[in-house]
Amino acid sequence: MVVRLVQGQAALLWGINVCLLTLCISTLSDTMILLVPLLIGFNLLTAVLCFWDKRRACAGSNHRISENALLLSSFSGANILLPASMYAFSHKTTKLSFNVKMLVSLFIQSILLGMWFIFVFIKR
Repeated sequence: MVVRLVQGQAALLWGINVCLLTLCISTLSDTMILLVPLLIGFNLLTAVLCFWDKRRACAGSNHRISENALLLSSFSGANILLPASMYAFSHKTTKLSFNVKMLVSLFIQSILLGMWFIFVFIKR
């Protein structure tokens, strides 16, 4: 029950993050737009790490990818593909501690993107 509540909050913050990131990226200069492939790369890395860790978990391997590595790669890529990867691969969807860490990560990122949004659109 608690996991579902945390996942609902994470979905809300994820939607806010995607909207704010899209608006802020649309205002980037031509030289700064080169950051977009970097964001895409980090998101693809996060999806691959999530898939790889799921395969290792199913195989019963002791050499797994740490939660902190998954969260760090996701945070670096604006947390876009981690929630989608979690549900696509059914990976760590019931683990409360990971969901709470992801929620905190999304909350911090929402604050940072909100500050960027205010700087870009309201400061002008």
